[in-house]
Amino acid sequence: MELLDNLVGHHIPVVDGAVAVSVGVIQRQTAQGIEWLIARREAIFPQQESPEDLWEFPGGKWEAEEQGIGALQREIREEIGIEIQSAEPLIQIPYHAKSRFLWLDVWIIKEFSGEPYGREGQWIRWVSPSNIHKYRFPSANKHVITALQLPRAIVIQTISEDKSFPSFNMQAAVQNRSNLGIRLRLEKKYSSEFKQQTLKNLAQTFQEKSAAQLPIVWFLDIDWFQILSTKELSFHLIKEFLMYFPDHFFVIHLKQRQCKKIIIKILLDKSQFSANYLGFGVSCHSLEELNSATAAGADYTWLSPVCKTATHPEVEPLGWEHFQELVRESPIPVYGLGGLKLEDEQQIRYRGGQGWAGISAWERKI
Repeated sequence: MELLDNLVGHHIPVVDGAVAVSVGVIQRQTAQGIEWLIARREAIFPQQESPEDLWEFPGGKWEAEEQGIGALQREIREEIGIEIQSAEPLIQIPYHAKSRFLWLDVWIIKEFSGEPYGREGQWIRWVSPSNIHKYRFPSANKHVITALQLPRAIVIQTISEDKSFPSFNMQAAVQNRSNLGIRLRLEKKYSSEFKQQTLKNLAQTFQEKSAAQLPIVWFLDIDWFQILSTKELSFHLIKEFLMYFPDHFFVIHLKQRQCKKIIIKILLDKSQFSANYLGFGVSCHSLEELNSATAAGADYTWLSPVCKTATHPEVEPLGWEHFQELVRESPIPVYGLGGLKLEDEQQIRYRGGQGWAGISAWERKI
């Protein structure tokens, strides 16, 4: 039984006295792709909406002497009638609910025995990643859904006149993955014509690769867009690009200096985006910046540098212990960045991170 119950940070609430809650995202693989199980019942979070309107991922509070996977096994058995065979941590969310402070310990259940059903009379339903936005959830579940849709690994691809795509080892990047993140970082400011032709070439090249069917989350720097007004960005380039990949998703990535009110206001208004848009994220380097990004409404953050880097050797790295401490304080997914290698992915997960991003670790080997 592959129950990853020994990971650091998956048992102890961040603050003494917090109510610990185990949450299970039950996942199955179908011919059309993965699906997640959701249930409709009385929500455990105080909400203004009627509970009948809210869906949730099954789970419940820890009982005395319980921790992590033990509480999850019991709750899933009692609520859904299945036995967990394989599970892995997804995210931990500190959540303030009126007079209570909750610590959500969320796991992905990838293998189980038995047929799921609502043992407590709740409705259950299997939903795909592309349809989950159609359902209403308690507010804390927003970060769970984001963590589910975001990838574990991100390749940073620099775009310039003399750099071909992909400059990374595509085979290594897609191996044993259900999805992948690719950040398209512009080396400098380019004309709209250059960006349009670049995206067209990227789409054509990517379609020719063996990974064309792998779901991709494109991390697009804000520089790809043009601010048309205080309420609108120009999306015509991205819309045309995504026509080639209707099953792919995208996010918009900001540097710290780009976190301006006008940009944040636009990005928070998701009505102008398609369902392919998963939100926006911010590069951070400290707890203060993490808190600022969360307060601004960011859907994820990048935290760096975790380790010493060759490009900025003068910058003191966070180190693994401090990285873990900062991740514990964040209610949204946090990626590690800076001096990381392919083999560090498990370490990032071990420390509670969503995943990692890198440049040199993915580059082609001559």
